[in-house]
Amino acid sequence: MTRILSVIPARAGSKGIVGKNFKEFAGKPLVEWSVWQSLSCLYAGSWESDYADAETVARTVVSSNCPYVKEVVDSIPHSHQVVYIPRPESLCEDLSPSEEALIHSYEWMRDHEGYDADVIIMLQPTSPIRRPSLLKECVETFRREKERFGCDSLVSVQKITPFFMRKEPNGDSYIPQGSMIIERPMRQSVMDFQFFYHDCGNVYITDIDILIETNNRVGKKPTMFVVSDEEALQIDTELDFRIAEEIMRKGYS
Repeated sequence: MTRILSVIPARAGSKGIVGKNFKEFAGKPLVEWSVWQSLSCLYAGSWESDYADAETVARTVVSSNCPYVKEVVDSIPHSHQVVYIPRPESLCEDLSPSEEALIHSYEWMRDHEGYDADVIIMLQPTSPIRRPSLLKECVETFRREKERFGCDSLVSVQKITPFFMRKEPNGDSYIPQGSMIIERPMRQSVMDFQFFYHDCGNVYITDIDILIETNNRVGKKPTMFVVSDEEALQIDTELDFRIAEEIMRKGYS
């Protein structure tokens, strides 16, 4: 039996947008979008109708130290389907890695709920734009690539052109990265294999053993899932928030 644990990390203390995880976004608190996306694709609805079998069980949790996020979770209809996990303050510092919250959530569910997951999914509230079938597609891709190539994790990515520059260590000049800058072609003539793929933060899937062994949500043999430019948008600023909200209202809700 494959047991999937979907974790939504939503700590307090956002600096870029104060209270962003519970701020209203297109009619719901921001964190609630990820909760419903997880529940609809991994617990009921499309997940059960398309992939109902005795070999898959899924649970959804929100890991947070924020009382307002807890209020949001508690107010969700059928909230018994999602578990609020109180995250220790020691795991909620500005530089606390997300992996700490993932491992804590896994251990909390194992010790308190008797749910010993095999695979963990991380959904960041700040990447709320997800088409209804996205999570299902990611899970199926992970399953398929694991069987074919032995992949141990999946990363959502955005396909981007290979035109990059970076600063010199002293910060006084810029260095083109590769001949694509020096001999810059038209975008239309860039071959498919020449594109880069940016880790956009929307969906991560990792084998539990790999997460614990490496303390990294991206394993040693990841596979990619290309998302749309809209789904690749991450909310870090007020401008991001407004743009994402408009996109959500026009086609992803």
